[in-house]
Amino acid sequence: SSSPTSICSRLTSEESCVRVDCCEWDGSFCVLSTGESFNFRHTSNSLQNSNIGTGRRVGYSITFTNRWTGINHPYLYPVDAHWSPFVYASHSDAYIMWRNGGTASRGVELVAEIGNISDLQGELSSNGNVLDQVSAVGIDEAFDGAMSAPSLPLCVDEGHPYVS
Repeated sequence: SSSPTSICSRLTSEESCVRVDCCEWDGSFCVLSTGESFNFRHTSNSLQNSNIGTGRRVGYSITFTNRWTGINHPYLYPVDAHWSPFVYASHSDAYIMWRNGGTASRGVELVAEIGNISDLQGELSSNGNVLDQVSAVGIDEAFDGAMSAPSLPLCVDEGHPYVS
């Protein structure tokens, strides 16, 4: 496992990011401060501020934990509930992966319909508003607590603070 100061291997040395050192480190993932947010949960016991300037890139690890079950969501819950492979992207506010009521890109459509992420990864790579992307394996059986995590951190910087 890498240390809290490791760089993101996908970027050139001039574009390297550092792991956040504002969090606890257990050797495999970063544990951030307590609190609830839009669609993710911070999991540490103490609030801490980062001492990394906003002009530097940082790398965050991501773990998806399934809570979608027939008990939690009984209406039309599928018999073969599963999750397709995951793709996460850091981007500026000029990039929108999808919008409710909008037309999906071909990449988003293929993920939704057949679980293929390659077109979406290509769209992200060619979009100048996207800084970085990582992927993780899907979850074949969506039981409560099933997890998936990319093997690499997702790099974020001041100009690309959003994650989709």
